[in-house]
Amino acid sequence: MRIFVEDTFSASHYLRDYKGKCESPHGHNFKVRVEVEGEVKENGMVMDFEDLKKILKEILSLLDHKDLNSIPPFLEKNPTCEHIAEFLMQKLEEKLPSGIRLVLVMVEEKPGQGAIYERR
Repeated sequence: MRIFVEDTFSASHYLRDYKGKCESPHGHNFKVRVEVEGEVKENGMVMDFEDLKKILKEILSLLDHKDLNSIPPFLEKNPTCEHIAEFLMQKLEEKLPSGIRLVLVMVEEKPGQGAIYERR
């Protein structure tokens, strides 16, 4: 069974080696959706939503109200939605309890526009 939580963070960034509006510093209110899967336990839950949201908030605090270009791993990598989703996937996998599998991280930089990192 899969469950999900969503949260937001605000950050600024600019894209290197890009010709267009996004090459200049600007900000977004990013929306993040995280989906995990596991067995439904005797209490009827895969994982407590609050526990999953706490883990997500802890990781998003690394990005919230930051200039993404000035923090690892975005000192070298472009802070695109794709790279942000990859970063979140890696950090979340390090924090999840045993028996819980991270399936999907979705990062939207504005409604209707973003990236999905999905484990198959």
